[in-house]
Amino acid sequence: MDAVAMRLLEIGEAVKVLSNEITATEPGIKWRDIAGMRDFTTTSPPTHRLSKRSSTRT
Repeated sequence: MDAVAMRLLEIGEAVKVLSNEITATEPGIKWRDIAGMRDFTTTSPPTHRLSKRSSTRT
């Protein structure tokens, strides 16, 4: 896992434990989307790491 993915994982984990009182102070922030990045980061295949050559093999 690269540094960016690791940071997204950390941020998503941190957001998931924020209280409703805290998140209510910033209603314009999409807290669920931020928390969801943790799940996306840990379950998505690393297709962005494939080279153009390896992704076109048949």
